[in-house]
Amino acid sequence: MEKKKRILVVDDEEIIRDILSELLTNAGYEVSVSGDGLQSLETAYNSDCIILDLKLSGKSDMEGGGFLARLWKNEAFMAPVIVFSGFIYAETANEALLQIERLYGKGRKIAHIIPKSGGLKNLIKAVNECIDRNPDK
Repeated sequence: MEKKKRILVVDDEEIIRDILSELLTNAGYEVSVSGDGLQSLETAYNSDCIILDLKLSGKSDMEGGGFLARLWKNEAFMAPVIVFSGFIYAETANEALLQIERLYGKGRKIAHIIPKSGGLKNLIKAVNECIDRNPDK
């Protein structure tokens, strides 16, 4: 039996975590959720794909960009990251993501950037594409 691919959802909104957990579990994935970037770093290193909100209001005050920068400081981390956020239309948010890619990416890029208003169907499609492109992760 093939091992289920592991998806980590990092979002400070509980309702979003619950909805994504249910959808992704029904799609056949093993799902972990967290509302706090700092607390989810350990889980991230064992994930096959990460869905990341940019605005996190967890106890650590680590925003999504800071979370991504911390992940990418570990050169062995190669799982695709999907940014799923309501704040990606802000020019400053896009510039911050590009800055993180330049400073820490070392060739790694954000796999997909999807606005929360873009719908769950687009998100599931992006997750499937990321997993299909990285079958051995």
